[in-house]
Amino acid sequence: MYEAIIPNFLYRAGVYVDYEETKLHIQEGLAKMKDLPKEVGGSGTSIPE
Repeated sequence: MYEAIIPNFLYRAGVYVDYEETKLHIQEGLAKMKDLPKEVGGSGTSIPE
């Protein structure tokens, strides 16, 4: 189900994953990870904004 069809659903991102490969750099103060968190098989490495 898409959040766009749920009335009054407020979504806020908490972290960006796979950010090292991004072409659109967003600066809004959220954590950015090189790949994925360690808990799901990534390196867990954060990268600077």
